[in-house]
Amino acid sequence: MDGGVAMSDHLERLLRTTVADLAAESQPRDLMPQVRARARRIRLVHRTGYLAAALTVVLLLVVPYLAVSRNHGLTPPITNFPTPSLRPSPTATPSVPVAPAPTSLNAPVALLPGWVVTAATPGRSAADPASPPRSWVLDRRTRGYVPVPYPTAVLAPSGFLVAVTGPDGSGLGVLDLRTRKVSWPLDKTVGNPQWSPDGSRLLVTLDDKATGAHGFAVVDPVSGAVDPHMVDRDKYRCNDNCEFS
Repeated sequence: MDGGVAMSDHLERLLRTTVADLAAESQPRDLMPQVRARARRIRLVHRTGYLAAALTVVLLLVVPYLAVSRNHGLTPPITNFPTPSLRPSPTATPSVPVAPAPTSLNAPVALLPGWVVTAATPGRSAADPASPPRSWVLDRRTRGYVPVPYPTAVLAPSGFLVAVTGPDGSGLGVLDLRTRKVSWPLDKTVGNPQWSPDGSRLLVTLDDKATGAHGFAVVDPVSGAVDPHMVDRDKYRCNDNCEFS
């Protein structure tokens, strides 16, 4: 209402000004045609103004709607992500094949898949703790196990030689299962005797507690030759039970 009243007052002033200007001219004339023409022009100008104002209002209302509608036309973001399961799906535990317990020591004890036990060291007898320790080794001639009175016994990959240590764990001996004779190439404390793949050499770890010497030796089981190799502890420190292989 305030806008309409202000606009009417403005038109009235323009109309009065137009009539006054025409009346001030020197020659009398019919004023009505000019007044009507001026009024039509005034109305046309203000109609144009109304139309522009209305169009502006429409644009202000429509453009945001179009912008919002255009944004709403986009693919909405995915908010309902699936929650990962913190508990893994249960899987079947693979079964490990277990070799049956041997019923007799008169035949090789087979291990899956296709391996056989060549030596075992059960230690001292529980019934007689004072008895000397003994081991069992496979005699390839009889295809059975024979006892040997040594705490360590390692059968060669082929043949009938067995690497053994003394009853107190010292020294390295080579036992021939065919003759049951033992030779002792080393009288020092040794550990972890290992055969070469062809059974022609032995590797043992040397560890002298008295002198602190530490290293390894390569032994010829037939001739008894020993080739020691000592390790510089200051250069190569070993704070644990280090063994060579």
